[in-house]
Amino acid sequence: MGHLAERYRDASRSGVYRATDGAVPRAAALEAGPAAQVLILEGLDALAAEDFQVIVAALQRVAAARRERGEPFFAVLLDPHRKLPLPTLYKEKT
Repeated sequence: MGHLAERYRDASRSGVYRATDGAVPRAAALEAGPAAQVLILEGLDALAAEDFQVIVAALQRVAAARRERGEPFFAVLLDPHRKLPLPTLYKEKT
């Protein structure tokens, strides 16, 4: 199993992250299987800042609750222009 797929199965690392492209996160989610819940979202970089913050805050609450229950949850926001103020999901090649 790849490193990202393993990470998806680790509930302690649940959270909201960004990635520039969806191919790797999607492939890793398939590899991780149904034990990991991975939500991949596109287009949020087009939202107004306030709307973006509301959505991210809700996703962070879900991730925290799932982390406490030992259930993995990852929200991956696709950010091709690297503008979103979120931690990166994995070290991407530039």
